[in-house]
Order: sequence, then structure tokens, then C-alpha cells
Amino acid sequence: MADMKVGAYICQGCGLGERLDTAGLAKVAQKEGKAQVVKEHPFLCNAEGVAMIRNDIDNDGVTHVMVAACSRRAKTEAFGFADVALSRANLREGVIWVRPDDDASRETTQEMAEDYIRMG
Repeated sequence: MADMKVGAYICQGCGLGERLDTAGLAKVAQKEGKAQVVKEHPFLCNAEGVAMIRNDIDNDGVTHVMVAACSRRAKTEAFGFADVALSRANLREGVIWVRPDDDASRETTQEMAEDYIRMG
């Protein structure tokens, strides 16, 4: 059996980068999620973002992909990597769209996003 290599990919688009500390989420994915490859991208679902993930699968040996972005129901074709195990953390609809956008809520919103990364 091949060795497992986890790649965690965190989107900054659609308000995620404005509402969340994506660098902090990357640290959680690396330290707690044991992801060996961790990358942030302005828009994971665009051609450049998808190509970045595909390159890591094809050339860096990534076998398990965790996409932290929008709902699993969105962009299914963009993230259709059939040759790897894929998990999606729903940070857009599941976190920032259901939390108030104010300073008083910022810490709790970040903690919620970190939990989604842990579960991803």
C-alpha cells in the first residue's frame, strides 16, 4: 500500500480571506491535521487553483486532498479528483455565511472554521 500524503488547500475567495485568518487555518491543518502539503489560494476553484492541486497530486505524491472552501454541492466538477481521497470543509456556507460579520463574533467564527478544518 502506498504511503498516505495529505494535502490541505484553503481558499481565500468568496469572502473567506476577509472573514477568516487563513494562515491560522493552514497551521491547524498542518499541526493538528498532519497535512504534509498545505497551501492557500485566492480562488481554489479557478483554473490556476485546480491546476495547483492537480500538480501536487501528479508530481508531489498527494494521495488525500482536503479542500477548505465552499459547500460540497458547489464546484463539484472543479474538485473532481477521482484518483485521490477527497474531503471538503464547508467554510463558506457552513461558517462565514451563518456567523455575524462583526468584531465581537470574529474569534468564535475563526474557532468554528478551525473545527471544520479539524473535521475535514
